[in-house]
Amino acid sequence: DGNIGGLPQAVVAALVDLHTIAKDTAEDAANEPSSITRTFLSPRDYLTLIQNFVSCLSKRREEIEDQQLHTNAGLEKLRQTQENVAELKQSLGEKTAVLREKESLANEKL
Repeated sequence: DGNIGGLPQAVVAALVDLHTIAKDTAEDAANEPSSITRTFLSPRDYLTLIQNFVSCLSKRREEIEDQQLHTNAGLEKLRQTQENVAELKQSLGEKTAVLREKESLANEKL
């Protein structure tokens, strides 16, 4: 398996890349002749990036879990309905047989 670390390692690499790109962009902007200010990115900025990522991830995970609960509840209702329909069909079959039998007896008496 050449994918050592998997998804967690890919996320870490992406966060490092984002921070590096932001830092390089800030340095490029500061080196422009028209630039009057300079933006510095500190380790604290990197930690804030990580905190924001974790916060967004947690929020999205919660949304997905809520959707999954809603979907599972809907599926359970469908299963219950399917069972009810099967029971009603069976009951209808039995009652239809009884009705035919009684119709037959009634026709014989006429």
